[in-house]
Amino acid sequence: MISANRRPFLALLLSLAGCLIFAASASAAPWTQPGFLYRYFVWGAQFPFTSRSDDYKRYGYHPIDKGPDAYHFAPGNRNAVPDTVEYKEGDAVERVALFELLRSTGTHAFIVIRDNKVLYEDYFNGYARDSLCTAWSVSKSVTSALVGIAIAERYIKSLDDPITNYLPELKDQGFDPITIRNLLTMGSGIQYRIGFFPWDEFVLAGYYPD
Repeated sequence: MISANRRPFLALLLSLAGCLIFAASASAAPWTQPGFLYRYFVWGAQFPFTSRSDDYKRYGYHPIDKGPDAYHFAPGNRNAVPDTVEYKEGDAVERVALFELLRSTGTHAFIVIRDNKVLYEDYFNGYARDSLCTAWSVSKSVTSALVGIAIAERYIKSLDDPITNYLPELKDQGFDPITIRNLLTMGSGIQYRIGFFPWDEFVLAGYYPD
């Protein structure tokens, strides 16, 4: 049995060993690149690998000015959102205040919108309305909306078009059968490993310099 406080150190040693093995046999592999390894061990010193919501500070970025006429949702009935929620914990039913549940789960922002009205809006754990943080899976909804606009404006012909029609650099690499619809519904069939090893896709996506 390995104690909890030794597990991060063990993971570090395993990762280092893995890097050395692959470096000896495949010098061109992403996990052997100095820039990637620096980010992996210096930025990601906490194991298992986790990204933080302020990771955007680590990368280059270009500010985009907001439009001149921003849309504002009208306020709605706050009482339409319950103050307490119930959830199952094993065989037991737990009941907890919504505010406490959101605070204790590391939530940054929680907004409920229905019929173009804001029923609930609050911020937690040091975040406010004007705080910047990584959008994570909110990007999926934004992307699907942009695809809808692109179809309406005829930049994209159909959701059933192969993605290689628009990303020709992916041709002949196993991506040809995948359609835009497959990506939007997260049904592409592409293996995406989430873990702390340098060759896991989640780590490569976050730390690889290119």
